[in-house]
Amino acid sequence: MNVERVYLDIIAQSQSNDEFWYFCVPNDQTANLESCGNTAFRETEVTIDGKPAGVAPVYPWIYTGGIDPYLWEPIPGVQTIDFKPYRVDLTPFAGVLDDGNPHTVGVGVYNANNYFLATANLLVYTDRGKQKITGGILSNTLTAAPAPVVTEKITAAAGPTYTGSVSVASNRDFEIRGYVNTSHGRVETTVRQSVDFLSTQEFDVNAATDVQNAQQTTTVDSHTFTRGGFYSGNVEERFSYPLNINYSFVANPDGTYTQTVASDQQDLVRKTQKVNGSEAYVSKLHNEVNAADTLNFDANFNVTGSTGSMTTQTYRSRDSFGHCYDRTLTAAAHVLTNVSDGRDCEDRDH
Repeated sequence: MNVERVYLDIIAQSQSNDEFWYFCVPNDQTANLESCGNTAFRETEVTIDGKPAGVAPVYPWIYTGGIDPYLWEPIPGVQTIDFKPYRVDLTPFAGVLDDGNPHTVGVGVYNANNYFLATANLLVYTDRGKQKITGGILSNTLTAAPAPVVTEKITAAAGPTYTGSVSVASNRDFEIRGYVNTSHGRVETTVRQSVDFLSTQEFDVNAATDVQNAQQTTTVDSHTFTRGGFYSGNVEERFSYPLNINYSFVANPDGTYTQTVASDQQDLVRKTQKVNGSEAYVSKLHNEVNAADTLNFDANFNVTGSTGSMTTQTYRSRDSFGHCYDRTLTAAAHVLTNVSDGRDCEDRDH
């Protein structure tokens, strides 16, 4: 074979009872806090022949019917109607895949609670100048599974009432190095990544009130170094997926119910490509949706109306080639009320 570069584009979507995984709690608290299990941490693991090969963060997508359908009318959540895959660089393993033997590329979601959908596309670049490429792995410090740290501070009182917080954190640092002998010489690729996850949840749960507030951030700092051949240089990428949700479901004295939700989703990406130590290309993306709504229910849990619906979305992108887009949408009471463009598409920090 003559495989020179390899990438895997992954989309992992939560489904069924894991749909709102960012609200999930440790298994010993699922009944008390009325939530799904396995904590709020999810991560996609990539393997080659059963051995660790890469990591992909799971973006906290919220479907147009998620939590409250009126939250997303007329502006849907971030990426809801245009899922963006995460690309895992498997180029250090190109030499392994070139050995003429069958290989299995596996994708799994760590901590998935019963059911998760995952799809992936393998993208391969070949060396047209050589029919057979040799190579191999030089080093791989990626462990088979993460080791999230869970901290529970839940207090039980009469009622029963459960109040307090749950946090879960995961920090992964690894480096994978490999090489291939191509028609244009030996090419070494090093993928170095830091993958950090932090979720803090606050609870006030009793017979009349269900309050769950979640603050979550996934951050990936990725550095890819290529030495030799046509692609010498390095690429730096930073992905950040902040999510804040405040949820309250209250039983009113008259037998009716009220659900209030405020959500802030973000998709932040910065990419820098360097050649011989100098920046050759820089791009930035900031996509953010803020949404709030209150649903009213009668005593039989039938929806009687929606009040206080407000949504804004800001989408900004810019690169060093001069491409620029900056637009903000505003909606109230389920109607688009304003569309505004950034002045001169000026650059702003994330």
